[in-house]
Amino acid sequence: MRSILDLGKSDDASITLLRDHFKFLGRWMSIDLNEHKVQIFIRARFKEKLETIDKSNVSGFMKLWLYQHYLLSQLAWPFLIYDLPLSFAKSLESDISMRLKFWAGLYRGADTGALFRSRKLFGLGLTSISHHFCKMQLIKCSLLENSSDT
Repeated sequence: MRSILDLGKSDDASITLLRDHFKFLGRWMSIDLNEHKVQIFIRARFKEKLETIDKSNVSGFMKLWLYQHYLLSQLAWPFLIYDLPLSFAKSLESDISMRLKFWAGLYRGADTGALFRSRKLFGLGLTSISHHFCKMQLIKCSLLENSSDT
């Protein structure tokens, strides 16, 4: 199984992560338990996968589908196992909102709520990264609460 967001490429984020961290039970940990470098690594992989989707030759709505069903699923594991702040998820969301509008064919000044509203309320029904983060945090809390291990 691959590590968070495909740790196979040799760039600055993965080199510093490998130098300063060790992997324990699927989670990269540092001695001081600081997850700043993990955040940098997750952001770098996220932007790399986003560029791959953006450069593909599929239509804009297929790119939205890839965002919904591929890119968000790639973020599920890091959101589940790391103690990341909500501000990190919101910063990822602000990085991608303009690109989602472009793929959907919305003008730049359009409200981003049109992307994430349900279809009944005349939206596209996409999941925002911050909402996905909150769902993963609830799943983590539920798993820990209902664990048979004390």
